[in-house]
Amino acid sequence: MQILIIEDERDVSNVLVEILEQAGFETVTAYDGAHALTQLSTTYDLVLLDLTLPFVDGETILAQLRQQSTIPVIIISAKNATTTKVELLRLGADDYITKPFDIEEVVARIESTLRRAYGPAVIRQKRYTYQTISLDEAQQLVTLANRTLALTATEYALLHLFMSQPQKIFTKENLIRSLRDDGYTGDEGTIKTHISNLRHKLQPIDAIETIRYLGYRLRPLS
Repeated sequence: MQILIIEDERDVSNVLVEILEQAGFETVTAYDGAHALTQLSTTYDLVLLDLTLPFVDGETILAQLRQQSTIPVIIISAKNATTTKVELLRLGADDYITKPFDIEEVVARIESTLRRAYGPAVIRQKRYTYQTISLDEAQQLVTLANRTLALTATEYALLHLFMSQPQKIFTKENLIRSLRDDGYTGDEGTIKTHISNLRHKLQPIDAIETIRYLGYRLRPLS
């Protein structure tokens, strides 16, 4: 599914692009209101819209969009007054997220909005990407630089956890508890072995980071 991100702060826009593409969405960006209006002639599945934009503000964009489309729109703004939120929701916004935002909350709200708009099946299967690594849920297929990787069931499950929650630090206990749903019966020592084997197969990409005394996570992109 394709999401249009209308946000003039490049750092914020880049963060949104990264987390959404890691969650399996395609993204298109616009950095000012005038450019955003030209983008609206294209069909998207959802719009993330900042309010304070150069040239044309977010309220104007939302009002114009609602004259021609029912596409879901989520406002992301530093304006946190209740009256502002109510006005935007009445104008046609589907949800409102206040900056600074929590990354996992943004993804969860997008998924919730998409389910309401298009039905629960629309985001059931996802594709996650990290550098040249791609994980396709529908096919349970992992590729590295377009080359299929032969992973064990446990290695696939571990990589899926890391790629689906890229900001989360997983303790060994977290990983064991998550993997038990798939029938995993190993202990903390075997988790270390599985992660070591997975790291080896993902080379030359150093994807999995060890956080001392805490656990593991997907290494943040610089």
